[in-house]
Amino acid sequence: MKLVMTIICSFALSVLFAQSECKKCDGDIVLATFEKQSEFTRQDVDEFLCTIDKSCIDNVEFGQFSNEVLFLVANRNPKIFLSSLAENSSSNRQYIIRMFSDPINDSINVKKTIHSIRSVRGFRAFRETKKSVLTALRKALPKKR
Repeated sequence: MKLVMTIICSFALSVLFAQSECKKCDGDIVLATFEKQSEFTRQDVDEFLCTIDKSCIDNVEFGQFSNEVLFLVANRNPKIFLSSLAENSSSNRQYIIRMFSDPINDSINVKKTIHSIRSVRGFRAFRETKKSVLTALRKALPKKR
């Protein structure tokens, strides 16, 4: 019984510790994610999404770059992206989803992103997240003329 309690406590502390290490507005994490292109892991995506925060709104360079990388991640590995976003308990989850409705760069192919997200099938765990992201992306279409 002590072993079970020790394991549970250790796990809880490691989760708490991992959450507290989130570096908001960290351009180095965004750059590292960008440089990995399609070779990023779930942990990479978790760390990247954690950097995106409403408090970064005054950091224009971070906002532009993180928006571009957000579309890159969603296009290159939509399954990992949706899984990470769906399990993200951050209060900024809706903020991240809204970023899809306003691509910062005219070269971002919104239709391609819609196709990538739509291609993910069979994962009930993030069905609502997928639906929310697609709704936000569709709002971006009229803006991209």
